[in-house]
Amino acid sequence: TEGVETFAGDVADREALTEFFKGADVIIYAVTVFKGNPDSYPEGVKNTLAAAKVAGVKRIIFPNSYCTLTIDGEESKALFAAPPPFFAVIPRFKAGLALIREEEELDWLVISGPASTPPYHELTGKYIVAEGDDMIIPDPKVGPMSSIISMEDFANFILIQAENPQYHKTRITVCN
Repeated sequence: TEGVETFAGDVADREALTEFFKGADVIIYAVTVFKGNPDSYPEGVKNTLAAAKVAGVKRIIFPNSYCTLTIDGEESKALFAAPPPFFAVIPRFKAGLALIREEEELDWLVISGPASTPPYHELTGKYIVAEGDDMIIPDPKVGPMSSIISMEDFANFILIQAENPQYHKTRITVCN
């Protein structure tokens, strides 16, 4: 994408992250839990927060899994058939979220997707957004399965928040 510079690296290498981040306006932490080392996620979050400060970056956006959301204040259960190893990553996503929430210096934003994020759809640009930890459930009769956004719209919303920040030091959920 024009105007976007990407780097490949290892979130375990704080020095390399610091170098990668120098001169950046915004970091989008598009990292997930690595199957071989689930603890890499919270460690990567910790390293990214520290490296961003040293590099002088002020804003970080963390796309986050729906598995850390609640439904009516209760922990969400697995909404889809998932292989057992998936359940091991949920505590790591939660640990990363806790680290982010402790951050006081940086302008961070956690954007949690809904229950379903299918690919290969039209970009609508229409969003339902809520702050907090509860999953947005647009149709209570359908339940959590009505919480959906296309990957294209999810990515677009993240870019909108990178270019024109509306939410600061908070966690939001988005669907359409």
